[in-house]
Amino acid sequence: MWHVEKALEMHEYRTVIINVGGSSKKISDAIDLVDKHMLDGLIINADVDKSDIERLRLIPAVSFECEMGEGIPLVASDHIKGGELAAKLLFRCGCKNVAILSIKATAPVYARRRITECQRLLKKKGVKVTIVEHEGGSEEFHVMEEKINEYLNTHSEVDGIFTEDVEAYFCLVQAKKRGISIPRDLKIVGYDGNEITRLVSPQVTTIAQNTKKLAETCVDVLNKRISGLDTEDRYFVPVKIRMGGTT
Repeated sequence: MWHVEKALEMHEYRTVIINVGGSSKKISDAIDLVDKHMLDGLIINADVDKSDIERLRLIPAVSFECEMGEGIPLVASDHIKGGELAAKLLFRCGCKNVAILSIKATAPVYARRRITECQRLLKKKGVKVTIVEHEGGSEEFHVMEEKINEYLNTHSEVDGIFTEDVEAYFCLVQAKKRGISIPRDLKIVGYDGNEITRLVSPQVTTIAQNTKKLAETCVDVLNKRISGLDTEDRYFVPVKIRMGGTT
């Protein structure tokens, strides 16, 4: 969010942050503010009702990560490439049984492409892949650690894990508690590039997103929409491997 605010300042815009918290009314209210010329445009990262998507097509709006269809530009990381990088790395490290841990999707989020691509490529190589999903909504660390503990109890035979950085961190913590040697017996690849991956030893190998470039792209595309300029349907920002000691 800080990167978005700085990028908006470069275009002499002020930032209004609206935490919709799953409320469709708040999204509708935000669109109303644009219609009333109280806001110039919207950068949306939320599950949006079909009726509100139709309204978003008529105003300067950019979707961050959520696929809303034609007329609303999508800005996202190149998650297909991210899934490819993770799959190739886990295969190269000799993994034969990989668990992909993720939050259960409730909306068409482009980030899911990393999961499907990683699964596709690993299966193509003959690697067993298990996707383990959980309900989102809780960001409390002790809850997350309990879920990771359950995962490892249920999938103790896995030799590779691909998941988001926070989950990857707790996978490493739980593996250490169980006396599992990292990376000899278990390889862990995170996703995001979160600084939490650097706060543990060994540092977690992760597929890092370029958050600064994502923010700048969202703002540049929105500025074009506000100015009435043509925009593309999709904008993808490259990702890269940041090696650590878990692979």
